[in-house]
Amino acid sequence: MSKDHKPRVRKRATHIVTDSRPRHNYGSEKPLFVYSCICGQMSLIIDCLVEKLPRRPRDDARVIDGSKRAHKTTATAVNPLTPIYIRWPNGIEKQFRRYCKSCGLPIFYRHSAENSTTEFIIKNALKLQDDQAALSASMLCPKRPTAAKHIDESSANARLLEALAAEAAALQQSEASNNAPLRRSVQQQETTQGIDTAVTVSTIEDEEEEAEAKEIADSYAANARVIEQEMIRRGIIKRRLVDEANEEAQQRRIRGTLIEKQ
Repeated sequence: MSKDHKPRVRKRATHIVTDSRPRHNYGSEKPLFVYSCICGQMSLIIDCLVEKLPRRPRDDARVIDGSKRAHKTTATAVNPLTPIYIRWPNGIEKQFRRYCKSCGLPIFYRHSAENSTTEFIIKNALKLQDDQAALSASMLCPKRPTAAKHIDESSANARLLEALAAEAAALQQSEASNNAPLRRSVQQQETTQGIDTAVTVSTIEDEEEEAEAKEIADSYAANARVIEQEMIRRGIIKRRLVDEANEEAQQRRIRGTLIEKQ
């Protein structure tokens, strides 16, 4: 008993994008989430939701492991001379807290003043921003333990803000600008027994002037077709053709031949 094979269908599709980055690299980076203090000051950028971080059972704080999570914090620097001591039923805990730069509320704390890769987020200290910009994970890098004794956090925060501003400007420019060259990739799609496959046949990059010339020519052709249809609808072209035919007939009668004139 022979099986009925499904027909092989081939399609050709042209995809036009406005950048030179390969399409298979789109979405390869994790999205970032921006958290702010309850006063609105941006305090944390991290590659996952805070709710997915490990929770400390003692005080319900969320734990950020700097060796595993890409993140940036914006808060006051740790002061080793002003620790906070908290009494628990089983002992006393020593914390070095970091506060919001705007309102001064405690946001983070750690157990070591220097070379600490673990950061704790105080419960209900941060909120997720609603109007988040599209950030990429390449802006951040996981923190690694270093031998440096002190890190200038103010300069790190300044670099972070500059990177955010540059990223926002690049996004606005890519959306509003039409100056980027067009990249066309022709793909051949095949469907064999219900399985779809796509192969890139060729890639053509058009320069800005050529793309603009094509757009102008297409717009002119479209306008000419619209005008012609409108003239046909109103009868202008028909009357013009009748007038031209009458003129040609009159010219033929006047010209004649030498034999006819005699």
